[in-house]
Amino acid sequence: MSGSRATHCGYCCPPIPFSDAQIEAVARIFRNSKIREEDLDVWERTLTCGHIVQQTVHHSNSGPSFSTQHCADCDMTRGGVSSEKIVTVVTRKREAQKERDQQLARAERQLAKAKKAAKEARRKRDELRAGKP
Repeated sequence: MSGSRATHCGYCCPPIPFSDAQIEAVARIFRNSKIREEDLDVWERTLTCGHIVQQTVHHSNSGPSFSTQHCADCDMTRGGVSSEKIVTVVTRKREAQKERDQQLARAERQLAKAKKAAKEARRKRDELRAGKP
């Protein structure tokens, strides 16, 4: 907007920086959000140094969004030469469901064992109340 230092069109200049309070509010939102591992794809990336690194990316992205990545072997930021998806979200969800099913089966077995032990304890108690040796 011509002649105004407080109001601007936002097309030719960057937006006004966030205040400390706004930064804290946005940071709080991100801190409280949880990453669901089963929603992430795993990509294997070959870097310009020849090393291979893995990167997790949300399944809604078609690939890693950055053209560079830190190489732990070189301790430098390197360019990505190629990226290949090695674990898909479908696989992760299937594995997560399998793990939940296994945990449920274990819990059901423990419950059945506890019920059997409780039944045996009641039987012994009833025998003692009845005066049987």
